[in-house]
Amino acid sequence: MATRAQHLARLLDRSADGIAEVLATLADQTIALGGDDAKALGAARRWAEAACGLAPKSRDALMALARSAAQQEDYAAAERTLRAIIGDHPRDAEAFHELGMLAEERGAIAEARRFFQRSARCLSPARQPWAALVYLSMAELELAAGKRTAAIRRAREGLQRLKRYRLEVGVLDDFLRRVTAADR
Repeated sequence: MATRAQHLARLLDRSADGIAEVLATLADQTIALGGDDAKALGAARRWAEAACGLAPKSRDALMALARSAAQQEDYAAAERTLRAIIGDHPRDAEAFHELGMLAEERGAIAEARRFFQRSARCLSPARQPWAALVYLSMAELELAAGKRTAAIRRAREGLQRLKRYRLEVGVLDDFLRRVTAADR
C-alpha cells in the first residue's frame, strides 16, 4: 500500500492537474483539522483558489473551494461554486448535499429538503455509502420540523441502503436510538 507521501508524489508528476489535486487535498485536510481557526481557513481557501486556477474544471478543486468558502461563512461564494460543479456534473450527490447544508444554515428548510432529496436521487450504486449522510441530513430536518415518524423513516431508508453494502454505520443507528428512546 502506498504511503500518503508516495501518493502525493505521483500526483505531482501529473503536472497542473496533479498539483491542483494536491492543493485541493491540502485545503480539505486543513479545513478538517483547522476547526474554526481563521488563519487555517484562510490558508485552505488560498490553496483551493490556487487549485482552481491550475485546473478550473476540477471537481475536487471546486469542492474544496466551496467548502473553504462555507467555513469562512462566505455562503454566496460557496453556493456559486457548488452550482458551477452541478453545471458540469448534474448528478453530483455531494454538491447537492452541500447546497442543502447551506440552505439549512440560512433557514431555508424547504429548499434544504429539496437539495437533500435531489442528492439522494443522484446516488449511483458506487456512491451508496454516501447515503448515510444524505439520509441523516434529511432525518435531522424532519425531526427539527417535529416530524418524528418521517425522521425515523428517513434514517431507516439510509440504513437499508447501507446494509446492502455491508457497512457498519453507527451514525444512523445512534440517531434512531436517540429518537426512539422516548418510546421506552
